[in-house]
Amino acid sequence: MRNITISFPWYQDQLGSPPSAIAPIYNTALPTGVVFQNCSSPTDAALASAVAAAQARGLRVQLRPMVDPNWTINPASKSRSTIGVNYTLADWATWFDSYDDFILHYANLAETWNVAALCVAAELTAAQSQEGHWRGLIASVRARFSGLLVFSTERQAVETVHFWDTLDLIGVDDYNPCPTCGDNATVAQLQMAWAGEVQRLGNLSAALGRPIVLSEVGICSLVGHLVYPNPAFAQCYGQLQFRSLSAQATWYTAMFQALWSQPWLQGLYLWKVTTDAPDTTDCSFNPLNKPAAVVMSKYFA
Repeated sequence: MRNITISFPWYQDQLGSPPSAIAPIYNTALPTGVVFQNCSSPTDAALASAVAAAQARGLRVQLRPMVDPNWTINPASKSRSTIGVNYTLADWATWFDSYDDFILHYANLAETWNVAALCVAAELTAAQSQEGHWRGLIASVRARFSGLLVFSTERQAVETVHFWDTLDLIGVDDYNPCPTCGDNATVAQLQMAWAGEVQRLGNLSAALGRPIVLSEVGICSLVGHLVYPNPAFAQCYGQLQFRSLSAQATWYTAMFQALWSQPWLQGLYLWKVTTDAPDTTDCSFNPLNKPAAVVMSKYFA
């Protein structure tokens, strides 16, 4: 393993018109050594510490700032992909004024900290239509940051991005479904489900002249999720009676075997590994302390 992505959120209170500013939410009562927790943002000092710790271990770092709805005041059904669905042109101008400040702040820090890559957006599917705004922002980021630039989008929306030429890497959050897979699906069956996606992404990479990085890929350790590995957030927690470590490990094996040798693949980031190792009740995406970690270690040795 040579690379790590540090993903972290800022939040937007008002999703409708007019949009509110994007801002951090800090948790001032974090345990010692914890950079941030769910529904909170890291301070610059905490983030700098995490970057330095990763670099000290020989890892190349990608910063991945993300915008989420403030779920303390928005329904859980809202997601970052829906931000801007009904915005007017004036709303978009307002939103990008705030988003530009957000990303350029981290572009400056990324250059100062000598990180390898910066992800300028993550799953902002509705906002992808604003090509002119993105081209302007990406040019401003390039003026500040000398590393690689990534834009990550959902797998079903990758063809709707029309400014890949401004970026170094095509980022795809790929929770590839297997509609015919039951809980006892084999590695071979899951590989078959990946075959079409491998072909599609290879064709896309060739057409755009850019390598692809899977900026999110993973599955929670529960039965019932081989069909679609990325359920609603809450469904991956508190479901101990449905815990299935073998299903997660089988999915990891198939995923790595299908993808690892592809010439267009620059790399992949497993969603998600947290800084605190999971305990014996964990049903989340985290592969640590589970059979999936053994599979992972064969490839990330």
